[in-house]
Amino acid sequence: MDQFLYLFSLLIIGALALMFYRNNSFKLMILTLLIGVYIIYSHKTGETITGFKNEMIESIDSSAKDFTKEVRSGQDARSKQEVNK
Repeated sequence: MDQFLYLFSLLIIGALALMFYRNNSFKLMILTLLIGVYIIYSHKTGETITGFKNEMIESIDSSAKDFTKEVRSGQDARSKQEVNK
């Protein structure tokens, strides 16, 4: 069933690209072809944009946590210095 859905989506993408080409809408034709390339890439490799997005969010989240720890420790050190004065 999954194979038919894959082939059907590629046929639709091809038909749309041909329609856009015949109507001189080259920007939409290129966009449609890029969507088709993405479908083929994600089907063959198993990697999706969602997986990439999740990896980026986890990376940004861990960096933000590390940054806030550094800022808090810097503020704690300054407040201790002010108390000692």
